[in-house]
Amino acid sequence: MPAPLREGLGRIAPNAPGSEVLSQIRARLEGAVEGLLKAQRPLGQHEISFLAQMRHKSWSKLSGDPRLLATIVKGMDDFAAAYAKDPTIVRYEKSTWNPDWFGFGPIGASLALDPAAYAPYLDQEIAWKNGGRTTRRAAYLEMLLASREWLRTHRRFYTNQSMIVDCFGIYMANRGVAVLDPSRAMPEDQARRYLYEAVGIEEWRGDDMPDGGHSFDAGGPDGTKAQPYRVPKGYHLVTRTGLTRELGYVGNYGEVLDWVGIIYDATRPSPGAPGDAKIRDQLAKIARARMPFRYPSTDDEGKRAMRMMSDIGWRDLKSPGEVTYLQRPRPGAASPFEAAVITGDPRLVGYAQQMVEDNQLWPTLQEHMKDKGFRVTYGFLNVIDDVMALANMRPSAARLPMGADPEDGVVAVKRGKERFYASLYWRANRGVTNLGRVWLSGPRGNRIATVAVDTGFTPSGQSWTRPDKAVLLKNEGVTKGYGVSLAEAGEALPMVQPPAGVTVKPGEDSPFAGRGDSYVMRYAGYTIAVNMSETKRFAFQVPQHGGNELLSGNAMPAGSTLQMEPLSTVIFYSGM
Repeated sequence: MPAPLREGLGRIAPNAPGSEVLSQIRARLEGAVEGLLKAQRPLGQHEISFLAQMRHKSWSKLSGDPRLLATIVKGMDDFAAAYAKDPTIVRYEKSTWNPDWFGFGPIGASLALDPAAYAPYLDQEIAWKNGGRTTRRAAYLEMLLASREWLRTHRRFYTNQSMIVDCFGIYMANRGVAVLDPSRAMPEDQARRYLYEAVGIEEWRGDDMPDGGHSFDAGGPDGTKAQPYRVPKGYHLVTRTGLTRELGYVGNYGEVLDWVGIIYDATRPSPGAPGDAKIRDQLAKIARARMPFRYPSTDDEGKRAMRMMSDIGWRDLKSPGEVTYLQRPRPGAASPFEAAVITGDPRLVGYAQQMVEDNQLWPTLQEHMKDKGFRVTYGFLNVIDDVMALANMRPSAARLPMGADPEDGVVAVKRGKERFYASLYWRANRGVTNLGRVWLSGPRGNRIATVAVDTGFTPSGQSWTRPDKAVLLKNEGVTKGYGVSLAEAGEALPMVQPPAGVTVKPGEDSPFAGRGDSYVMRYAGYTIAVNMSETKRFAFQVPQHGGNELLSGNAMPAGSTLQMEPLSTVIFYSGM
């Protein structure tokens, strides 16, 4: 390993570069533990999970402290008392980041982390419903079963949300059930089905139905669907390339490597043991798919850095994107290179080492240290372990690449010193917009633009008319008083014929309302054609300048007709 890298990551030793940052993180984690041990209030589920994980950190002086176990059990008892008083809290547990997504999963995960440690406590009696008493085993079991059963009938559709619900509310709850009463737990292969769906290995089946079937929809059978999305059989939440598939390309919310890492860790039979190999491989695939969407820039101090591409995203408002190499360093997330440590993939290791070489690791961690919130503290749990693991990995020459994904209608091009990103299927969640989004940077300057695209699609006969409203996804009270009228108000957008079995009503968000079969964009000398259909061919006329197609390198005669196969992309450049 090169000396600068060894010194930068180093060891937790006096005077080594970066050691002071790791020492600060360790002090913060141990200080948080001490604070929770002294807390005169019921702990939240993530706080209980935090203590359960800190018990296994060998680098911490608190790892063998018996106070942690006693405090964890007391915290679980408090939740049992709260559940006994109001069982509906399983549907909206306020101590978690998103109260309706986690159920009692963090408690289940804590039990599964070290079953032997909790065994002496489980058959002791605690207060229960209506002034009665029951064993901890029985109380915890009822809570975790309620979590599993509620959330498998109230799943989420967006990829990152499905990962959270399916991992915590269903799978982790079931792991806890297996500790308490194996006969009531789903067999492991059945439970992992939810994880495989969430990370895109298997088709997404939606809510489980009482008859044993699947709804291919999300939100529950009680008329309170949070997202009225219905999908056809065979739909996956991750593209074949490995990008998340909410609607189109998503920058910030598409960064799900931390959630997939949590899902992989959840399948470990014990701390440090290998987890599910399929999920590990899918983590590597998803990570590799995100890497083309990093571009060279500078940080806020003008130093060399890579940033996440968010300007062409569907759910992104921040520009420029955050400084990001392998993983988005957001509050509450994992270390910036957890995926490299879990998978050992040489390319991902190289991208992590690139972050170190650019001297962006320590500043990133120090910046997050400024936020004193518990969620940020929780996100530091594995940083020390991952830094030490990366320090012992062999050097890799891999550096961040470029690519394309026809399922999301997005391309990333590196041509000499120029970088060009384009989302051809962009914000068409209620109808065909014939608009795309581009970002270009290089010797010709820097540009961000919304541009016209040609969309090929089969009309459904329905349309949606744009309202004079600035923010579609918020209620009228949020946008009232903006004092402006939208130029596109009153525009009627045609709606696409959806897949068989899927109904889309005008005004509903849907991945199918405005998703065409084919797209052609022309901008700054680039001509891009994308066949987004999974079954149809698309006849595309090669531009008059012809030349080599950039993705394949193949020469194609000017004006010739190319029969594009399903899920394919071609890119030409005129030399402008």
